[in-house]
Amino acid sequence: LPAAISPLLDCYLEIISGPQTGHRVDVMSISAASCLIRVDSPNNTLDVTKVDLSGARVVLRPHRTLGEVFDPALFKGATTPAAADQVLFYAPEGYHNCWLYANGSERRWVLNGDNTLTGIDDTIIPPGIGLLLQIADTSPAPLLTLGAVRTTPFALPLTAGYHLMANPWPLDLTPEQAGMTDSGVFIATTAFSSSDQ
Repeated sequence: LPAAISPLLDCYLEIISGPQTGHRVDVMSISAASCLIRVDSPNNTLDVTKVDLSGARVVLRPHRTLGEVFDPALFKGATTPAAADQVLFYAPEGYHNCWLYANGSERRWVLNGDNTLTGIDDTIIPPGIGLLLQIADTSPAPLLTLGAVRTTPFALPLTAGYHLMANPWPLDLTPEQAGMTDSGVFIATTAFSSSDQ
């Protein structure tokens, strides 16, 4: 395994067989004989200390990062957030706004409000997490991103509150096709305020 993937990459294991199919857990380290799981990762979709993964097939995948998906060379940067392209990560307390800082040859994504302008290009974009783009350029370049077509189920545990999700399959889906109308998954009522939205 270590020869097949760089130890510098943040990776995760995706379970592709057994009762936990579709779940993902972050990897802490990789050796020739094993992968050490990061049990406290907020990206894990299950508690690995409470399930038996014996015999499950897994796929080792590198995480996609902010700087990889949104290559700083391809977006409009500036010395102020208002003039730069921005990527917004949703969080319950509000959006985490990242903007492309560019000054001479320096180009990096930074977190809005961070006066040190520390680069965050290596920020992980977990599978299934949606993002918003705010493009400052009136004639932006097209965004092209590549990946593998998913052929297995996809787990995305939800908690109470708002979520911004990304479709894990590269095709349009209706709410019914996405399993969003199944009973037991979402709360349906006759009142807007007490149903899932």
